[in-house]
Amino acid sequence: MIKYFAYGSNLNLERLKSRGVTVYDSEQGTLEDWRLVFNVIDETLIGAGFANIEPCKGCKVEGLIYSISDSSIANLDKFEDHPRDYMKDYVDVIDCNGEKIKCLTYIAQKNRTQPSLMPTEEYLNHILKGREWFSEVYYQNLLKVKKSP
Repeated sequence: MIKYFAYGSNLNLERLKSRGVTVYDSEQGTLEDWRLVFNVIDETLIGAGFANIEPCKGCKVEGLIYSISDSSIANLDKFEDHPRDYMKDYVDVIDCNGEKIKCLTYIAQKNRTQPSLMPTEEYLNHILKGREWFSEVYYQNLLKVKKSP
């Protein structure tokens, strides 16, 4: 079993399962000193971007810590277009008990990012499916994200 930290569209459990990922359980997690950005190039829609995380002192990313099967990683790699778009790395995520948990996550390759991109409404809605695990402030900030036309 692997701990996987989701901060983007994989917060939508139905989407994650449709990607062939076996989820055993999940809990809220916070990644400190990182921020959520939408700078991964969407090659199908000019100006649209997918979620990514970047280091940012004092910032935080809220998401889910999933316990997933080892065999699910290959499916995640496929949908995250690893290693072309995203690389895999381990980050320390704070769980709901205040404990640090080492989790696998995906971080965009620098050459696959571009500033000033915006998520589509459909893509952002996948992230908003994680509402029950977000703080109210984090959720309200997500609602304010400008969307790609």
